[in-house]
Parts: sequence; C-alpha cells; structure tokens
Amino acid sequence: APPATDRVVYVGSLSAARGAVELVAAARMLAPHGVRVELVGPADGQVRGLIEAAATEGVLEWTGYQSNDEALRRLDGALAGLTLLHDQPNYRHSLPTKVVEYMARGVPVITTPLPQAARLVDTHRCGLVVPWQDPEAVAKSVLLLRADRPRRETLGRNGHAAARAHYSWPVAAERFVAQLESWAGAAG
Repeated sequence: APPATDRVVYVGSLSAARGAVELVAAARMLAPHGVRVELVGPADGQVRGLIEAAATEGVLEWTGYQSNDEALRRLDGALAGLTLLHDQPNYRHSLPTKVVEYMARGVPVITTPLPQAARLVDTHRCGLVVPWQDPEAVAKSVLLLRADRPRRETLGRNGHAAARAHYSWPVAAERFVAQLESWAGAAG
C-alpha cells in the first residue's frame, strides 16, 4: 500500500538502546498532529512502564509481541518505519534487518546514523537519517514526509525496488545454498 499520513511504525524488541525512550518522546510530539506511533514488539523491563503509560494515555499504540507475519503486516500503508538504535558497539557494524524489512514493504525509513543503516538509506534513497537520541528530529522528519506525498511515495518505491533487487531470497539463494554445501562438504 502507498505510504499514508497518519501513522508510523516500529517493529522489533523495545529497549533503551533500541530507542524506546525516543520513540515515546516522538509519539508525544506527533500526537497533536494526528500522527500515531505504533510500537510492535516486546519491551524489556527498563522501558516497559514508560511504554505502558504512554499507551494508556493514548499517546501511542503498543501491541506487544506479535508473530513476524502479523508484525510486518502492520507496516503496510505506514507513513514511515522507525529504527532509532543508539550508537552501541554491537549495532555499529551490523546490517539492521528492520531497515530492509521496511524497504521490502515499501515504507520510507527513518533511522539513526548507524553506518550500515545510513548507507542503505543513502544509497537507495529510501528514507531519512536523524541524529542520535533526538526525538524532535524524528518528529520533524515524520511531519516533513507527511507534508510531501511525492517524496514519501518515491522513498517507499525506491526501498521496495532495492529490497527486491539486492536483498531478497531469489538474489541470495544460490550463494546461500553454495555456502551451506561448502560447510557440509568441509564437515564430511
């Protein structure tokens, strides 16, 4: 579905290092503008109370854990997919799969400047990069996309095309199977 104007989504486990505090703060800034933040995934004990309180106040929607299929369906038609990971050593050099999942669903990405995430967004022109721990920049980026339908639709299409061309199973299958066969042969 083409990106809409009334909701943004985060899919994944929720913790302080994964940007839960910033997600809640951005939700508070976006609510008066009629934009709902949807959090899909389990929350750790450190941020659970914060998220529950915001959900009870109606500032955001929190579904808790959902199966992968259910969670990814919630992305359909979203204005943007959010990934606000902090600059942690264990995140710094890995490919954030949620960025690729958002791309695959045709949803513009809003991410913090982790090197791999920023590279994906910049290379494929499929989203926006915001500063670390800056919920105001997140809210401004969401409102910018909301006001610019052609841009958000282009970003969504670009991400979808790039996911199909570079990150889908048909593209990786041959290499993946060859690697498994190589390991199996080495183990024998």
